[in-house]
Amino acid sequence: MQKRLSSAQHESCQELVQDFHAACTLPLSFSFLPLYSTNRFFLLSLLSSKKKSKPTNRNPKPKEGLLMSGGIARGRLTEERKSWRKNHPHGFVARPETLPDGSVNLMVWNCLIPGKQGTDWEGGYYPLTLHFSEDYPSKPPKCKFPQGFFHPNVYPSGTVCLSILNEDYGWRPAITVKQILVGIQDLLDQPNPSDPAQTDGYHIFMQDRAEYTRRVRRQAKQYPQALA
Repeated sequence: MQKRLSSAQHESCQELVQDFHAACTLPLSFSFLPLYSTNRFFLLSLLSSKKKSKPTNRNPKPKEGLLMSGGIARGRLTEERKSWRKNHPHGFVARPETLPDGSVNLMVWNCLIPGKQGTDWEGGYYPLTLHFSEDYPSKPPKCKFPQGFFHPNVYPSGTVCLSILNEDYGWRPAITVKQILVGIQDLLDQPNPSDPAQTDGYHIFMQDRAEYTRRVRRQAKQYPQALA
């Protein structure tokens, strides 16, 4: 009988295959074979696993830990919202998503970051979405500009690459929404070439500053201040 993989196992297999294909595009001097060998063993172990799945409980009881985690996240975001309303940087916008039924979704925030005055980013009001998980503030939110946003430290998907948003490196639960947005504003005009996230933005920034400036100014015009 052919064994069906769980959705988690299927996703893990897909990621391993994608990682291997990506590794194949790296220079031959980059040794990825030991890593792939380990991942291949894991992949085969998933496929050969013979554990029997337990009967599905149609009415599973929510885990207490998950409920507590979600409550902590929403409680913290409620306080963040109050704090932002009382005091926030000029020109910035940050508000939770409003659903079609009129309710507020605290786990997704729609924001605008103004380009700093006196920089090539001035005049632009850049849309950013903050996606919070139930593990917030233990884990940072995922911050995303529109797909294809031009910047050395923004992935093609729009996800921002910034040290304070890295849960294994610079993130601390005490970091506020205000600090995140101001940090991203600083990153716009002060890219980190040692941690690039997109090929286009990185190479132009390193090799042709005049062209980089033209691209940044052109992008600023694509995001004018929205009328109130």
